[in-house]
Amino acid sequence: MSEKKVDFKDFLNVYDFTCELQGTADTIVFKPITTGQLKRLLTFENSTDPIVIDEALDQLITSSVTSEGFDVRNLYLQDRFSLLIEIRKATKGNIYEFTHVCRSCNSQNMQTVNLNKLEVIPYPEKINHVVKLTDSISIELDNIKRGEQISAYRNMPKGKMNEFQKLAEMGILTHAAGVKSVITPNGTQEDLSFEDRKYLIENIPTTAYDLIKDWYADNDFGIDFSFEMKCRCGHEEIVSIPMENFFF
Repeated sequence: MSEKKVDFKDFLNVYDFTCELQGTADTIVFKPITTGQLKRLLTFENSTDPIVIDEALDQLITSSVTSEGFDVRNLYLQDRFSLLIEIRKATKGNIYEFTHVCRSCNSQNMQTVNLNKLEVIPYPEKINHVVKLTDSISIELDNIKRGEQISAYRNMPKGKMNEFQKLAEMGILTHAAGVKSVITPNGTQEDLSFEDRKYLIENIPTTAYDLIKDWYADNDFGIDFSFEMKCRCGHEEIVSIPMENFFF
């Protein structure tokens, strides 16, 4: 009788984790990140381009999820971020340490956050998708999926931009992706090209654009990735938790 050959590879990364997405109510199955995945992520370590970094994170998520038919492009942006947090927790635990520079005394402080204790904003029970921008124009909005955002970013203007210009342009493109239709006294226009959507965003009053941003804030959901920073000098403030070295 021959003995079955043992292959240690059958015993590597065998544990599965699950995460229920708020936006779609889908249950996603995933595995912790391996050393090889982190090595590939190091390729983007020195990049400061948020679009490039997001593409790297898409690859990381996709390589960790084992659910059949999974496509990161079908995730709402909030669900994508929540899944990323769950993958990190399964890989390195729920404690995350990062350095923050105090705005008051300019000193560096080591901050520790328990990812399990971050506030989770529930998915809105009722959403009014119509926003009245002016007396003659209303629009229909929806939360944005990653695939829509990727398509929107293909419309980034050519030419050199500084960091703030690029972030502003990314915001406009992302919000344009969320416009589903335009409602006017002459009827509703649904067959909008992306150029039409961007043109609308760029040619409404700033007060109307604020209404769009307010809609997304009011209908947000998922993990609130902010933290109360307390410095030795006594200064306290709510800060956005940095993603640098999140998986290292």
